[in-house]
Amino acid sequence: MLALVPPLGAGMQGSRAVLKWAGPGPLVIEESRLSPVSGDPHSALDDALGLARGMRIDAPTSLSLAELHRLPHPLRWQVNGLSVENCPFDPGQALQAVWLPLVLPIEDDPHFLIAMANSGPDPVRLPELVYESTLTVDARPFAFVDPGHWDGKAVLHPGAGTMLRFRFGDFGTSVPVAPATMAFTAGDWTTRPTRVAWRRADQLG
Repeated sequence: MLALVPPLGAGMQGSRAVLKWAGPGPLVIEESRLSPVSGDPHSALDDALGLARGMRIDAPTSLSLAELHRLPHPLRWQVNGLSVENCPFDPGQALQAVWLPLVLPIEDDPHFLIAMANSGPDPVRLPELVYESTLTVDARPFAFVDPGHWDGKAVLHPGAGTMLRFRFGDFGTSVPVAPATMAFTAGDWTTRPTRVAWRRADQLG
C-alpha cells in the first residue's frame, strides 16, 4: 500500500509518504519514481523517497518516507507498477486526512495521517489541539486518550503546515472490522467524511 501526503503549501516542496508491505515474501524495489501529475518529464525523480533499485523490504513493514528534493505538486509516486497521487491541499480545509486502510501487526504502524495547515492569522498550540481531538467512526465519536509527553512541534505558526501520525488506540478504540465512514476533528476543524475499507494484514487470505 502506498500513500502520499498532500503538499502543505504552494510551489516546489519536498515530499512525505508511507509504504506498507504485508507480503507474502519480500518486496524488491524495481522502481520508485516521483513525477509531477502535469507530466513534465524533466522534473521526474528516480530512486525517490530513499528507495533505491534492488532494495529489499521484508514483510510486514510500515515505512514513513521523506524526499528532500523539491518537486512541483501534485505528484504521482510509482513503485513496481503500483501508483498513487496526492492532491493539492484544499484551501478551504485546515485538516486533510490520509487514511491508511492496510493495518499491519506492527506496534508503530500508523492507521492514518493528518495534514494540517494554519491559514489563520494566529499561532495554533498543537498539543492542546491534539489532546482535545476526536476520531469519528460511523458517526460515533472517540476522544483522544492518554496525552502523555508531547515531543513534537509545539506551535503551528500562520502559513505553516505539519503532519501528525495516529493509531486507533490513541482514541481508545480498535480498527473497524468492516468499511466505515471516518472523520477527524481538532478544534473547529474537521476533515471531510470518507468511507474507508479497512483490511487487517493478519486476516488477508
